[in-house]
Amino acid sequence: MFEKEGQRFLTPGIKEGVPLEVQLLLWHLIDDSDWQMDYLQIFELYKDNHTNKLIIIHRQEEPEQKRKVAFHLGKLPKELHVLPSKIWVIDDGDHQTMLLPEEY
Repeated sequence: MFEKEGQRFLTPGIKEGVPLEVQLLLWHLIDDSDWQMDYLQIFELYKDNHTNKLIIIHRQEEPEQKRKVAFHLGKLPKELHVLPSKIWVIDDGDHQTMLLPEEY
């Protein structure tokens, strides 16, 4: 699952609602993972306004894995004020698709 050479796709909700920098960051977290990957990767995103950081919880259910990462945002881009709280990435064996849960 989640071979770096696989074809990657974005749903309209991701294309329209998630900044490119965040999309690339999520793909990087998948590529950088050292655990056995499940077909479904779950990302929970929120902003810590006190520290001005984007917090991402990256997890999967089988085998259960979870990590939390924080990225300093500097000047908070306007589009980060309306990020979705959850993003899924699904690998069906041929394609990897980043989507919002409501697009499933």
